[in-house]
Amino acid sequence: MLLKNRIFCGVGGSIEWFDFALYGFFAPIFSEIFFLHSYKNKLIALIAAYLIFAVGFAARPLGGLIFGYLGDKYGRLIPLRITPLSITFFTALMAFLPTYKSIGDTAVVLLIFTRILQGILLGGEFAGNIVYLCESSSQWKYFWGSIGSCTGSFGIILASITASLFYFIFLHSFMYEYGWRIAFLCSIPLGVIAFFIRLKMLESPEFLAKPSYKNPINESVKHHKKLLFSCVGIIYLHATSFYFVFIFLPVFLNKIRHLQESAALLHNTIFLLIHLCLIPVFGFIVNIVGGLKSQIAIGLLFLFLSVPTFYFVAYGTEIQIFASIFILSIMTAINAAIIPGLLSSLIPTEIRYTLLALSFNIGFGIFGGTTPLIALFLLDKSGKMLLPGVYLAIVALVTLVVSNMAKIREKAYEIRKLSIT
Repeated sequence: MLLKNRIFCGVGGSIEWFDFALYGFFAPIFSEIFFLHSYKNKLIALIAAYLIFAVGFAARPLGGLIFGYLGDKYGRLIPLRITPLSITFFTALMAFLPTYKSIGDTAVVLLIFTRILQGILLGGEFAGNIVYLCESSSQWKYFWGSIGSCTGSFGIILASITASLFYFIFLHSFMYEYGWRIAFLCSIPLGVIAFFIRLKMLESPEFLAKPSYKNPINESVKHHKKLLFSCVGIIYLHATSFYFVFIFLPVFLNKIRHLQESAALLHNTIFLLIHLCLIPVFGFIVNIVGGLKSQIAIGLLFLFLSVPTFYFVAYGTEIQIFASIFILSIMTAINAAIIPGLLSSLIPTEIRYTLLALSFNIGFGIFGGTTPLIALFLLDKSGKMLLPGVYLAIVALVTLVVSNMAKIREKAYEIRKLSIT
């Protein structure tokens, strides 16, 4: 497959992640202009804003089903060409939303509606991007899968940079009135670019080489339930840790540790850049070491380091805070390098788009998107600063158990193959 097809696919994925992630960085503003009138408590209002963030993720499995069906039945390119302009339209629409002050609860309903539609579209886009890149090279599946992870991270970095610049340049009052709206309008030229470059992409050769099922959704859910649950369990840590480090921690530093918004986002952008640069390096290494071995190793690291690193984020000096986040950023980069290639290896080509989309979107939609909400809820209800770190360690334990079960199944399959031959 030509290199330009991989580049076109990746660029489109980055732009659509920019659209979706922008809300997360402006959530503190949304909490005040949409929810503070109702709840009168800033932390509760912030939790409400992140609940809407989670709603967008919860809609992703539906998008995975719709676009997974299209991708497995008719080809990988159809979903990848539909999503850029569609998600851009709803992102730009958010810039014109009235606030609670203008129309009351109807404003919240409109906000939820746009986030649901964004989630549905991204649910089809991200999985398709990863499937297309993993299928571009059977020998370097983990490396190109890690590039798929980079596209999501790069889009989130663009959103983080945009938010950082806006918070830095504009006055507080302007940001809460017009600044966030201008940021959402920035998605329009990016979406148009993504659409036109994807028109030049060629179909995946792996898809063309395999017959398609009449109903890939039925095939996935009926005959591959165990595989689906295994994939979701493997993604659990990846989804949770990413949103813990890059969405929850900036808000924690700003609202709980009282670091300025612009400073918290600037440091977050730096760590995202480090994360982004390391993913393909680790993807290359994982391609040599093996996916499941690497997954078990990173699960152990998260199990033993989540609480100590979060302790220093919660109570440490500024140097200790950022050293801890640096360690967590590296760990999330390793995870991001493993997951796309691992899932692509585990799932048959004929149902790969559908099952991978379901796995990713259940994992990220239910677990990843709710991470900031769960972490803030634990802080609010318990008053115990370390509970978010404990939650991350528990997630690591669950993924470790599932990964070990997958490793056992893999060995059993190899033994059966040897006995047959």
